[in-house]
Amino acid sequence: MKRVLMPHTRELCYLSGEFFLDRIQSALEELGVEVDRVDFPTKGADYALLEDYIGHNYDGIIDMNSILPFLILDDDSYWLDRMEAPFFNYIVDHPLYHHDGLHFPVLNEYAIGIDRCHCAYMKKYYPHLRDVLYMPLPGTKAMGEEIPFEKRQYELLFSGTYDSEVEQDRKVASRIDKITPAMHRCIDELREVWNPREMPLEQALYQWMCDRDMQDAADHVTSDLWDELLEEYGAKSFSHWMTHLYLLDMRKRNDVRREIVEQMVKRGMSITLMGEGWDLLPLAKEKNVQILPGCPMSVSFEIMQNSKRLLDVTPLFYDGFHDRVSSGLLNGCLTISNMRPQEDTPADGIEMIYYERTTVDTMIEKLQSMDDAAAMEIAACGQAFAQEHCTFSGLAKRLYEYL
Repeated sequence: MKRVLMPHTRELCYLSGEFFLDRIQSALEELGVEVDRVDFPTKGADYALLEDYIGHNYDGIIDMNSILPFLILDDDSYWLDRMEAPFFNYIVDHPLYHHDGLHFPVLNEYAIGIDRCHCAYMKKYYPHLRDVLYMPLPGTKAMGEEIPFEKRQYELLFSGTYDSEVEQDRKVASRIDKITPAMHRCIDELREVWNPREMPLEQALYQWMCDRDMQDAADHVTSDLWDELLEEYGAKSFSHWMTHLYLLDMRKRNDVRREIVEQMVKRGMSITLMGEGWDLLPLAKEKNVQILPGCPMSVSFEIMQNSKRLLDVTPLFYDGFHDRVSSGLLNGCLTISNMRPQEDTPADGIEMIYYERTTVDTMIEKLQSMDDAAAMEIAACGQAFAQEHCTFSGLAKRLYEYL
């Protein structure tokens, strides 16, 4: 029998970290894997208790956006190295958010990414990793009997937070003393020219550096140029530079989300916005807009199952498959996404609908001309696709191969 240790060291938004680990644990246990779960509080966690697990035999350790690489024992050894088990660090954001943990040279670490570009990035900039696995998080179907399509309450649902300009400015101001004026200029210039649909953020930064005679530094972790760049830009490597761009990530994500939602509202689409921050925008007063507060992830699936259509706006996943999309499909929604279609993703116009930032008007026209019968047919095909390809049982089987 395989045995896995699953510490939960970091919570994600809307309690999604706990939710995902619960689902992975259940799916592994259905395969006969013994799972020891250790949950830590968000504040005041005592990670020293993990020392009690040293010497126990495990076939794997699994965590999400993990803090575990930071744990160093009194003899300066890494706790993960002392465990002598493969460690699977599920990175569900862009890796730039987890540079501080990923750069530790843990001996037996695997990273798991939900976007192919994220995976390629981790392979390139964190060469100590044993491997980087592409495993998009599956979707989740709401409990209970499925609501028939024609009886669903919400015509079009968008699920996601919006940070207001005031909140964005507050977050920038909180770090203004931690970034140099030159780095601030870099962020502002990239915000104007970077189109997430055309290239991932790391490629945009690389091009920006090359245009300013910094290609040698961009290409080499140990270039002498980094000594000069550390003083001017506050960055000591390319991957360290990327950590400063979380401010750009935040700006661009909110820019694109607001832009697309405003276009939908302006064109008269009836839309329900579920998440914090939308109530602060002028569009919240429009008659065709309904605002629902953010809720734990487990509750959000009930709202999905009561929605005919689901809009996905995920501008920073250049080549991935977001769990919001797979959940929309599993819950029988006509799912509309700006992710890039791939050979292993649902077929456009048959199992879901894809759009680009430049084709939102065309997408709106398609939706407005489509009756419920046609929408229901695409939703049913998408649901069948997700039931075969987007389940936690399937994910658990892939993980089992590496234990």
